Amino acid sequence: MTGFGRAILFAIGALCFCRSAGSQTIPKYKNLDLSQDLAFHLKPDDKEFHDRFCPSDRCVCKSDIQYVRITSESQGVRLINQRLRADAEKARCVYLQAVASMEQEVTHLSAHVVSVVELAESLNIGAQGSCHQSVAVHTYELATAKEYLLGDIISPSSLSKLRETLPASIAAEHDRQDHEVDYEQWKANPPAGRKDGYKPYVEPAEDFARDVETGRRKVDSLSDRDLLRAPIFIKNTHLFININDYIFGCAGGTFHPAEIPASMITLPSIQRELHKP
Repeated sequence: MTGFGRAILFAIGALCFCRSAGSQTIPKYKNLDLSQDLAFHLKPDDKEFHDRFCPSDRCVCKSDIQYVRITSESQGVRLINQRLRADAEKARCVYLQAVASMEQEVTHLSAHVVSVVELAESLNIGAQGSCHQSVAVHTYELATAKEYLLGDIISPSSLSKLRETLPASIAAEHDRQDHEVDYEQWKANPPAGRKDGYKPYVEPAEDFARDVETGRRKVDSLSDRDLLRAPIFIKNTHLFININDYIFGCAGGTFHPAEIPASMITLPSIQRELHKP
């Protein structure tokens, strides 16, 4: 996982993960490794990569792939595990690829529902920069392996009101990600004599307003069908969709969680997940 990928995973982790304890048994899960480097020889049509990237005409794709397996033998969980493994398989190294990585993080697990965030990065030979990342989010019902989408848990009649709330939510999360990463870097190397003097950065109002407008343009570009088909994930008894797009440029990544107000959620099974102690 590159430094950029680790920064995104830190942002995911910063949405405080709290596992609820209920009377029913909550299954456990394992993080399994699927990493396997790939060595290949260039084809004649791809010889332009030889001198700069592939000494002796032999190229290597570095692999760092982990996936989640839930330790339950129910039919629904078996199907979920198959899907998570298949997502990891798709991230494997292929010809002309230099880096292949994926990490799956469980952000919510109860006796009924699991949410998983997948971060993948793929760099071809010679590729640089941070525009090589994608994020996928999933929430599955354990009993049936049904994947919940936004349209399953809100009324279509609430979409216009939801569109009003999303831009500020996107901007706030973008601001939080930026400055929590800055804070971690500051803690690792604080200025001399200021080990306890960090003051959280407060974004100027005009900068936040600009981010809100950027978020609004993105939301406006999404049709009602796009929004209703958006996957969801749960973290810390809050529910989010992810705007999986470089709307703040490559450095901003593609992880832009936007919270769905609890008052708009109409599906009882999801309402119960968000009210667990």
